[in-house]
Amino acid sequence: MEQTSTSKLSARKQIARSLRPWRFRVFAANFAAVLLGLLAALMGVLIGPALKLLLTPTEGLLTWKELFGSVWAESLSPYLQGSGVAAAQIYYVLPFALVAVATFKSALTFWQWLTWEKLGERLAYEWRQDLVDSFVLVSPGQRDDGMIARAEAHLGGLISQDIRTCRDYVVHYFGGLPREGFQVVFMAISLLVLSPKLFFIFFFCLAPIGGVLNRLGKKLRRRASAALEDNSILGEWIQQRLLGLETIKQFRTENSEVQSMQSSSQDLFERFFRAARLKARTSPLIEFLGVFAMSVVLAIAFHDIAAGDLSGSVAMSFFSTLALLAQSAAKLGRYFNSNREGIAAADRIFDAIGGFRAASLKDVRSSEFGTGAENSVLELKDVTLRYNEAAALKNFTYRFQSGKIYCLIGRSGAGKSSVFNAILGLRPLSTGGIGGTIARQFDDRTLDLAYLPQQVPIIPAKIGEVISYPFSSYDLVRAQHALQTVQFSLANDRLPLGLDTMVGPGALQLSGGQLQRLQLARLVYHHAPFVLVDEGTSALDPELEKVILDFVRDLARKGTVVLMIAHRRAAVDVSDELLLLEDGQLVAAGAKSEVLQSGVFKELFR
Repeated sequence: MEQTSTSKLSARKQIARSLRPWRFRVFAANFAAVLLGLLAALMGVLIGPALKLLLTPTEGLLTWKELFGSVWAESLSPYLQGSGVAAAQIYYVLPFALVAVATFKSALTFWQWLTWEKLGERLAYEWRQDLVDSFVLVSPGQRDDGMIARAEAHLGGLISQDIRTCRDYVVHYFGGLPREGFQVVFMAISLLVLSPKLFFIFFFCLAPIGGVLNRLGKKLRRRASAALEDNSILGEWIQQRLLGLETIKQFRTENSEVQSMQSSSQDLFERFFRAARLKARTSPLIEFLGVFAMSVVLAIAFHDIAAGDLSGSVAMSFFSTLALLAQSAAKLGRYFNSNREGIAAADRIFDAIGGFRAASLKDVRSSEFGTGAENSVLELKDVTLRYNEAAALKNFTYRFQSGKIYCLIGRSGAGKSSVFNAILGLRPLSTGGIGGTIARQFDDRTLDLAYLPQQVPIIPAKIGEVISYPFSSYDLVRAQHALQTVQFSLANDRLPLGLDTMVGPGALQLSGGQLQRLQLARLVYHHAPFVLVDEGTSALDPELEKVILDFVRDLARKGTVVLMIAHRRAAVDVSDELLLLEDGQLVAAGAKSEVLQSGVFKELFR
């Protein structure tokens, strides 16, 4: 889908660009809107003569001027026979003509409306995809940026409420406004032709509406934007509080959280109510001015009919058309209100997409691995990593070999996570390179690198799919073996479908230890030559922790290169070599016994 993140383009223009792939369908829908305008005007012209004959039946000849007015009669005279038509003929023809016009108009209205509903849903689908696609490409190093952080915090609201509001805006502005707008235009032309005098008087009385609506619209857009932002914040607030329900119960802060929720809800209520109050002014204002204008025109029409300057048939056509025009104008008023909200939502959506794309970081992994060797090797040479201007890792060089477990130790901020970020490709390298070889025994591998993060995220999916991620299908035997290895039992009443049990948000909630065991099972399942573990046993009890660390040792024995970040002693004890970092530099490395007894280690951790 063609999109743009250019801030110079308005939201409306960006939506118009989004519609380009369906330009022919858009053209057909707008052409249908023009036809609807013509049909609406024709209906108004035909209703007058029908009402005239119904109220005052006659047996004589009716002149074209009496039926349609002088302007229409003169315009149509080349196509009409004689100076009039017999009333008996009209009795038979006019009802069928009205039914035919009304039926065609209804069918065309349905098709035009359905077309824009479908296009609106299609655009909503595309925008959801754009938001997700652009967000997953955001560089981890830029997630703390103010604009990116705000957009990420509101992502749930953007994908749900804002996109829905914007979808309605597309249907109303690009579909509804032309449909009703052309009807208003053609019916206004018809009114002008039927009676120029009454036409100008009516629209002169309505002139103040334009200025008032423009002023109200600007206010509504500001208030709608603020209300949508507050609604997104409240949604994220609720989600975070529910995720931390145990903490709330532990500290007995239920009352304060409820009061905080009430305060946020009150603010949201006031913002939405102010926007709704502003919208509520529009229809009564239009209705008041419309009734006033119609009353003035009606009085003048009665005077002209009495004076013989206006026929009853033309007057009825005029007011019938005016009634139809009022219906379309009322819809335009509603669209006017919703469009302001839609523009506010569209601005937020496109700003978020543009911001995410500006901060995108695709595949920066510069790792180059040879294949076919006896042992796997991972080597970092003079790797420097910078966050903004500060160097988080400085000229890091080390060679990691299969059959060993390497443990990165150091104070917080020493550079341990930066080593992982460099290997995983989460940050671009300022200098240096990463490479190595992959042993022959890993020819059937599904992943080169397997990673267990400290924070364990889980997507809503089947247990088997969680284990096989990023692949959607899974091998039953391998998945069961992986779960047995990490002692995750499927013989549980909470897991009635076994590997097909849905877990994650919106499904079965697992404990922190269960989640980490699933993540560890993923390492077993993929049998990767290089495994990175960031505090992978932090949520496990000591007994199970020992089992998992024995599993990590087994991985190393089978030829995997294992790197761990750990603060707990058990992880240090199972390692073969320690790497001590301080201020982004490797200050000591080697056998565990040597590093723990080194003067550098004792100086840093005395």
